Amino acid sequence: MKINNSLIKKLKEVNADVDVESCIMILLALYHDLDIEKFYNESPTMQKSIKILLSNHIIDVDWRSDEVIFNVRLFESEKDSSNSFDSWDWVENEYMSLFVSIRKDGGGTVTSCANRMKKFFSENPDVRKEDVLEAVKLYLQTVNNPQYLQRADYFIKKGVGSAATSRLEEFVKIVKEKENDKNDIHKMI
Repeated sequence: MKINNSLIKKLKEVNADVDVESCIMILLALYHDLDIEKFYNESPTMQKSIKILLSNHIIDVDWRSDEVIFNVRLFESEKDSSNSFDSWDWVENEYMSLFVSIRKDGGGTVTSCANRMKKFFSENPDVRKEDVLEAVKLYLQTVNNPQYLQRADYFIKKGVGSAATSRLEEFVKIVKEKENDKNDIHKMI
């Protein structure tokens, strides 16, 4: 994947003093959920680069969830967030609607859900859309009180680095185990 040229151009326009390579390195680390805290504390260059990224709204941080939000595409191949997600429409139409059926505000945002879902699928290539929907249905059966329903975007992933959690991953494992058990039974018959 190629780094977005408009991102590089924007970084160069910000300040003649900006270390573009350092900014790109930080963005790549954040994109891949690498823990950069140790390096941040030891590197004035990294601290300055992160301040530039935040102050120019190239990235923002949702402090409630500790999630980094990319406001500028990192890669050329990514679509702008203003465009539709094409084959990812099911995230809003099927996935999020399951949460909204339990609690009106349980869906989160389409952008957040779609971005997290894309990343989830890239990290879990053996998982199918059907597995995700079955996992959500299984999770929803465990929710006794709508007040305690985890929002759809946080269900996919909440937090960053080593503190990140994914209930979706947990429930997909359960769904896969049940699927394997069924296959084992059919083989025995």
